[in-house]
Amino acid sequence: MGRSSATTDDRGQYRIFNLAPGRYYVQASLSQLFLENGTRKYEPILYPGVSPVKDARSVELVRGGEVRGIDFHMRSAPTYTVSGQVLDENGQPASGGSVSAMYADSGYMDKRPAGADAPLVDGRFRLRGLLPGHYQLTVTLPTRAIRGERLYAKAFDVEAGDVNGLLVHLGRGPVLRGRPVADDGTTPGSVAGLHVIPSLPSEKTILSGSRTEGVVSADGTFEIRNLPPGQYTLRLVRLPPPVTVAGPPFYIREIRWNGQDVADQGVTIAEGATTEITIVLDYTGGTVSGKLVGERGEPAGAPVVMLSADAAKRDSDRYFRLTTTDQNGDFAFPGVIPGDYLIVPYPVTEAARAQDPEISERLLPYATRISVRKNGTTNQDLRMTLEIRKALEGLLR
Repeated sequence: MGRSSATTDDRGQYRIFNLAPGRYYVQASLSQLFLENGTRKYEPILYPGVSPVKDARSVELVRGGEVRGIDFHMRSAPTYTVSGQVLDENGQPASGGSVSAMYADSGYMDKRPAGADAPLVDGRFRLRGLLPGHYQLTVTLPTRAIRGERLYAKAFDVEAGDVNGLLVHLGRGPVLRGRPVADDGTTPGSVAGLHVIPSLPSEKTILSGSRTEGVVSADGTFEIRNLPPGQYTLRLVRLPPPVTVAGPPFYIREIRWNGQDVADQGVTIAEGATTEITIVLDYTGGTVSGKLVGERGEPAGAPVVMLSADAAKRDSDRYFRLTTTDQNGDFAFPGVIPGDYLIVPYPVTEAARAQDPEISERLLPYATRISVRKNGTTNQDLRMTLEIRKALEGLLR
């Protein structure tokens, strides 16, 4: 999904043009120059007049088409000031840097609100014009920035009043530690170099973006620092050789935390806490393979999507797979969690969009149901038909 913008004229009308065919989410916001006064401000809203991303409705553009009537009724809300002090690891005021606030709940496409940046003077800061919401505070210090360090500092809420005396201690952010293990508790030698990627559920559709991630070290452990508080699902990704050591396919069977398995619901990262987890890998997953052909039986070079047949699991990364065919149209999914799945050709190239519920729902009528068993191989050939392409015609580029 591309991003573009336009400014309204004196009648409040706008026109965004030269857009590629596809589905878009539209947000309206007013810059700080258009504040009603010092204490009220227009809220950014998504079409059709909502704030949470999950409630937004997409707009579909076809080739040569035009969509009208995407109107917004802006509403004002009170704004507040957030002030406080930043202390370094030695408890001394941190100066020479800056503080910024971003929406932490993925409620807006534009995550940095106007007025949410301020310099640090003798360790003190003041952020003005913040709307009510849940925020993530980030501190940037010049010496740290040169080293590429990301200093997540604190999460805070703005409700119905100013926030004063917000105290931020650098170097005391949340820590997530753990190790991948096999069934017997040993550390497989092939896990070194695996990337551990945390994600928030709300980041799976519109506002996807990379966060801090960890890499499994030679001793089989990993550590991720300064994650904002929240409930995270985790993925283990093996990059192509020689970046990581090749190893047998696996899936995450359990994530053990506080005596519970949180692989599906995610692990909770608390403010200032150190969280220890164990990731149990299972090497008995199934394999799904096949050939994708076009209308005339020729090898088709296109992505293939596999998602859970259980609607309740469909938005989970654990039960979602995507791959691309080779020059012969062959594809394979190794290390699949045993269960029932739906498999279907995916006629667009943007992999992240395949898990969008609106897109997956369109694909369901053209999907083939398959069953995957432990250590089993399921063969399923597919055909990229004109009907499948038309089903997502607005997404084709």
